[in-house]
Amino acid sequence: MGSLTVLTTVALSLCLTAAREAGAEETAVDAAAKTAPAAVSTPATPAVSEPIVSGAAAAVQPPTTPTAGAGATTASNQPPTTQTAGISATPAGSQPPAEDPPPPTPGQQRFLDAVQSLEAEGGAYDAGLAEQLLGLGASYQAAGRHTEAAGALSRAAHIVRVNEGLYSISDLPILERLIESYSALGEWDGVGSSYQQMFQIHRRNYGDNDVRMLPALQRLSAWHLSAYLADVGENPINHLEAARNLYESSLGILRGAPAGPNRRLEETLRESAIVDYYLASYVPADGGGTSFSAGPSSREQAGPAYALMGFTSGRDALARVVELRKQDPSTSPLMRGQAVAELGDWHQLFNRRQTAIDIYKEAWTQAAADSSNAAVNQIFGQPIALPVLPDGLATLADAGVAPGGKETLITVAFAVSERGLVEDIRIVEPQPSANITPPEKTETADTKAAAQVDADTQTPEQKAATLQVEKLRKRLRATRFRPRFEAGLPMPTPDVTYSYRYSP
Repeated sequence: MGSLTVLTTVALSLCLTAAREAGAEETAVDAAAKTAPAAVSTPATPAVSEPIVSGAAAAVQPPTTPTAGAGATTASNQPPTTQTAGISATPAGSQPPAEDPPPPTPGQQRFLDAVQSLEAEGGAYDAGLAEQLLGLGASYQAAGRHTEAAGALSRAAHIVRVNEGLYSISDLPILERLIESYSALGEWDGVGSSYQQMFQIHRRNYGDNDVRMLPALQRLSAWHLSAYLADVGENPINHLEAARNLYESSLGILRGAPAGPNRRLEETLRESAIVDYYLASYVPADGGGTSFSAGPSSREQAGPAYALMGFTSGRDALARVVELRKQDPSTSPLMRGQAVAELGDWHQLFNRRQTAIDIYKEAWTQAAADSSNAAVNQIFGQPIALPVLPDGLATLADAGVAPGGKETLITVAFAVSERGLVEDIRIVEPQPSANITPPEKTETADTKAAAQVDADTQTPEQKAATLQVEKLRKRLRATRFRPRFEAGLPMPTPDVTYSYRYSP
């Protein structure tokens, strides 16, 4: 098989709402849930903070359409990103002097004039100010001026709360905009509190068990998972526990829905399984987790309660998705095969390789019912890094480069065995001429001495790249892949290439 190239990208997704299967028939739960808007809370205007990625952080995320050599196929999934070691604000003293803001555009000036007029007539808390400030904030966002947007939107939210109370649905569109600006600024505390406020508004207006709670529950749970992946907060495990509880609430509502096809239930089960995986594989910060695919991977080091609960709960959730799709005659061969393959992925992640291979073979048979082979190619046409995040579960782990920050690229090539293990890791870029340590070979006294000479002659940028290369190698060795299949059998794949971006 020709070489397989997967180019990674780094992009912070602002929308955490889970994307649903295209063309799926809308259920009564989906229709009712659509009537509930999404929302969030509004902290004070943030200062611009610059997310930084420490050594343990590397976003590795192939795009939707990777390229390959002869006979390669297009894959639709994206392997998740690696866990970052922290997102923190640059101390104020180290910030460059602030530049004068550009003059307002004609559209922004109209909003500013309207605000001034309303203040003159009705005071600082005139109810009409909220609408004008929301428009002003949206205009600032369109111009990329998120600090000013957050200020205008925070004031709009405050005016709504003064006039309509703390839990007014009128606050929701403002909070949506605030999430966008806080995310652009790297103000993760603001993002989190905004999502929490969104949840509380839905809860106060609809109650705990109303289907209209689902958008807020799923967005808040997705936020907590993202925050865990980005290592936000002093104790990231709290984000996992919160996400797990929120998914349980969503599942409780969905299980009470009318019988019949329920894509939302399937997607929620799949997303809750991802949380179960991270709970089962959780390693404290000093535990040395080395997963390439978005989180710690040493299950043996995790607490026994987390490990047992996470493995069993996730396996059962994915098995339930398999059954739901089998029972639905409208389910395509792709969707059936994908559900079975994800159950195989679960066993692969926990090193139950023979069980995983047997399940993968069943998935291949399900997908092969599509005579065009499109389903087989999508599921098994190339090795896939695990775990695979369901569509729409965006993460903050991609925020390794602050806006305008320097970005460096490391490209590695490796083979994936028929068992889904990584072999023969090679550095493609930067080239060895840049004093990047070459792939590990049998060490001798001479090679150790040569490596020390290389280290002594490296620039700070080259040393940072060398450090990232070594960490990336560790993650690759710890990563499990769904292997490529041909004719129903797992096959080795040479020359898989990932490009990895990081901030030195």
